[in-house]
Formats: sequence, structure tokens, C-alpha cells
Amino acid sequence: MKNVLVLFTSESDSYIYADIILQLEKSFSVTFEVISWSREFKRLEERIEREDFDFVLAGGGLAAYLPGLCASLTLKPVFGVPVSTNFGGLDAFLSILQMPFGNPVGALVPNGVDSVAKLLSFVEKNKVREITIVYGADVENHEFFNVEFNRLSLYANDLGYILNKSHVIDEERVNIVFVHNEYKHSVTSNALYIPLLTDGDRNGPTSSLKVLDLAAQGGVWFGVNNSRNALAFLDKFMG
Repeated sequence: MKNVLVLFTSESDSYIYADIILQLEKSFSVTFEVISWSREFKRLEERIEREDFDFVLAGGGLAAYLPGLCASLTLKPVFGVPVSTNFGGLDAFLSILQMPFGNPVGALVPNGVDSVAKLLSFVEKNKVREITIVYGADVENHEFFNVEFNRLSLYANDLGYILNKSHVIDEERVNIVFVHNEYKHSVTSNALYIPLLTDGDRNGPTSSLKVLDLAAQGGVWFGVNNSRNALAFLDKFMG
């Protein structure tokens, strides 16, 4: 049984983390601590350095700095859960989602934590360095798709992965799903998700609300046009 370290910044977040812990305990050995990164950074650093866990699930509100900070302190995978304080949790969600390349955090909504056990169970049984990239046929010839796919391909080659293209979920492999426009994605246990946006949509602040609505359907999400972070995250589980 894998060990998960669950970290939140405040006991006032118990309305979020109580249910999350119950969900995780069905599949993992759970260690839970409340650590305020802003007041107890040294304690957080020492806790992460113990490395007595297989992955971290961290939650926070507002700027939600804790998940990203954990990811900077360990090479092990980190999931992040936003706590809704303002704007329906949009600020916290984006802080988790939009981690820069090379420092991935898998963003979840609080009621989507069951995705963790499903994803890890599939990966554990299918540790094949072959990934399927799923996208809608309508973007195949567009520059914003090709730019993203090409840089993902280069990164995948560096890590020793083979990429396949598909318009439907591959039931036999892990999928990275490019979600764009009106593409009707399905939430499955063997997929990671990224919003794929045009330059115009990326520059429009209202697009962030659409991305939050997409993530609310479930699944593990990564930053806008940042499929390399999805692969970097997955690679941490491959061993």
C-alpha cells in the first residue's frame, strides 16, 4: 500500500480535508499534518526531507502556495487541492494548475480526489513508456496544437517515451488529453488533462473560468498548453 502525506495550511480547512482523508484511506496509508508554510517553513522543509511517503497531497486557499512549495522540495509526485476562499476557489486552483514547466503539480478539485487512486492503480499495472495523446480532429492542422504537440514530442523523446496520437481514449495506455474548444472529453482513470488554448483564449481572463468548470468534472489537470508538465508528473510514478 502506498503512503500519502496529506498537508494543509490551517485547521479551518477541515471541511475540505476531512472528506479527502476518508477517501484516500480507502486506498492508501495516510499521514496528515497541518503546517503553515508562511510561519513554519523550516518545519515543512524538515517534514518533506523525511521522504517517508510515496506522494504528497497538499491543499491551500488564496495563492495556494503549499502544493507548489512541496513540489519544489521533493522529487516525488505532488497533487494539489484548492480551498475555496475567494472567487469560488479560482485563485487557488490557478496557483496549483499553472506551475511552471519542470515543477508539476497535479491539480484536483476537492470532490475529485478519487481520481488519485484510480490513476495510480492504472499506472502501477501499466508501466509502459508509451503514451497516447488524445485531441479533437478539428485542431490537428492548427498551429497552436502542432506547437504544443511538437515540444511535447521532443521532451518525450528525451525521457524515452513513445507518443501515439488518437481522437479517442486508449484503454490500454495512459493518456494525456488536450481539452480544447467544444471538445467533449470524458473523465477516465487512465488520463491526465491539459487545457489547450489559442493565443487569444490564453490572453483572455474569462478563459480561466471555463478551465475551472472543466476541472470540476474531475480528473488530474495541468497548466494551459503545458503537456510537458503532465508527462513530467507521470514520469515520477514510472520509476
